[in-house]
Amino acid sequence: MEMLTEMEKAVLDRLADNPFAAQQEVAESLGIPRPTLAMHITQLTRKGYLLGRAYVLSKKDRLVCIGGSTIDTVLLSDQAITFKTSNPVTTIHNFGGVARNVAENAARLGVDVALISLVGDDENGRSLIAHLKGLGVDTSGVSVRSDLRTATYTSVVTGSEAVVGFSDMEIFDKLPSEFLDRLVQHFISATWVFADCNLPASVLFALLQRKKGARFKLALDAVSTAKAVRLPQNLENVDALFLREEEARSYIHQELDPTKLTRELAHRGAKNVAVISRDFSVAVSTPQGETNIPAPKANILDPGGANDTLVSTALAKLLLGADFVSAVRQGTIGAAVTSEVFARIHPALSPQLLEEAEERFAAGL
Repeated sequence: MEMLTEMEKAVLDRLADNPFAAQQEVAESLGIPRPTLAMHITQLTRKGYLLGRAYVLSKKDRLVCIGGSTIDTVLLSDQAITFKTSNPVTTIHNFGGVARNVAENAARLGVDVALISLVGDDENGRSLIAHLKGLGVDTSGVSVRSDLRTATYTSVVTGSEAVVGFSDMEIFDKLPSEFLDRLVQHFISATWVFADCNLPASVLFALLQRKKGARFKLALDAVSTAKAVRLPQNLENVDALFLREEEARSYIHQELDPTKLTRELAHRGAKNVAVISRDFSVAVSTPQGETNIPAPKANILDPGGANDTLVSTALAKLLLGADFVSAVRQGTIGAAVTSEVFARIHPALSPQLLEEAEERFAAGL
């Protein structure tokens, strides 16, 4: 975020007291000409402290999520899958998509959050938007396309492991790089922006360009090994990077252990890196050094949504001022409690649930 001059601070204080004040009135109260005040207001808008008439102040702690919104189907099997024959399963339908999941989790944790995504003009898309609105998520950045269908993701889970997944996400490939230009107010209001690699590489590149000189911090999630390659080679504008082990290896094309993976990703410019293992332990690299965070001993039933909960919990804590290591450590608590239910989003997720779970895991229960 760019620093304010003393006069810009004074102007901001006056507008905070009365956002509907006339420019001449504000100028006279500060003892400056009205054209000079107008210049300061322009600068405050450019720096992201104002959103325009009537001088709406940007919110201090806001998360904007950009990326996938899907309808997920989980096929649960009590036994190993046998190919070329019928397999008995239990079918569970959820709302999904990494960015959408992070937005919902963050809203359940009390974060002021907005989602930027794309859905079809169909029942799936309408129900997805309505669900988020009911949780208080700002969905004004969700575009509806009548010529495309809402994305879907289907996974097969045996025991506590997802063995295969199928994605139908053509809708996101249709996003043009200028898609973000229509959503500038969301970026102006954001403290953190989170994006997933469901976005085309061109849109991710445009987002990284927009990050330069902006007030918001940027977090990225690779989503999958196939989509990790969409990450740019230069990560210097990335404030927080979340990848699974296999995604990190796919991205850098090296078979390294988690700690060395974080080191390599930091070398490419990412300020803070979290490489997440299958058991949801995390190797972390920050400007202050490297550490490994063990996973809580959870009773894993469905690991499908745990990674997204880890990320969203960490972002919620970062918005509250936590350092990256502490935020990710809390994220492992969120991942653990989500893995203990058959749902991508824990239906009772809340700050209180995380506090209770942290005490339970610390006691070894």
